[in-house]
Amino acid sequence: MEFTMFTTNLDNFKTNQKELHRQAAEYRLVRSVENPRFWASKIYSAVGRTLISSGQELIKQAQATQ
Repeated sequence: MEFTMFTTNLDNFKTNQKELHRQAAEYRLVRSVENPRFWASKIYSAVGRTLISSGQELIKQAQATQ
């Protein structure tokens, strides 16, 4: 009798675990779609500012050598 109860509880646990994993994956997907470009825009902005600064420094150096 106890073995049957254990098997049933284990099956219920596995079913619940699969459902929780599915819900977590869905939650992560929704979060990524809601605000996908937040971090990307920060990175792009930082890279852009760095490129602009580098370009300005190169122009200054080129003008100084002329």
